[in-house]
Amino acid sequence: MEKKPEEWDWLAFLLSWHEKEYERRYTLEGLVATPVGLLTGIYALIYLFSTQYDYKHSSALATACLAIPLATSCLLAFISATHVYYSYAVVKNKIYRGVPDANALRKHMGDLVVYYQEHSPQENATEKFKAYFIEILSDQITTNVLNNDERTRDIRKSKPWLRNSLLNMRFACFHL
Repeated sequence: MEKKPEEWDWLAFLLSWHEKEYERRYTLEGLVATPVGLLTGIYALIYLFSTQYDYKHSSALATACLAIPLATSCLLAFISATHVYYSYAVVKNKIYRGVPDANALRKHMGDLVVYYQEHSPQENATEKFKAYFIEILSDQITTNVLNNDERTRDIRKSKPWLRNSLLNMRFACFHL
């Protein structure tokens, strides 16, 4: 038998979802390490190939066959790095929101109890606090989901540029 909406435990549901979004955040932080490592390797190879190549004793055609893939790879890696940076910028510009401080929540709960005892004894302060806390969690989850989705999108956008940069590095390797 399905539960009625008023029987649904929104607080437990939202706390679980909030925790999953934090886990997703840390997964994305680990996931972005791969493109950063590959970009570092690409830039190191570009530097190595461009500084160790014997330009004096090579023909203009051979130099161009090396320089064009290197320049293309550098441009593609830069575009990929821009998307990876945007993935990090999400964290810097938009704050991930966590569960409020336990002391602040406890103080707010105590203030609500006192207020409702004085002004409206028939109201249940615990239920009012639960509604307040559910609203806070909903707002925080929305912010965290948007941050995680934006980071995922930026990491995904960096992949084709990174792959094409690596392919261009292969063409540069053939001319050494």
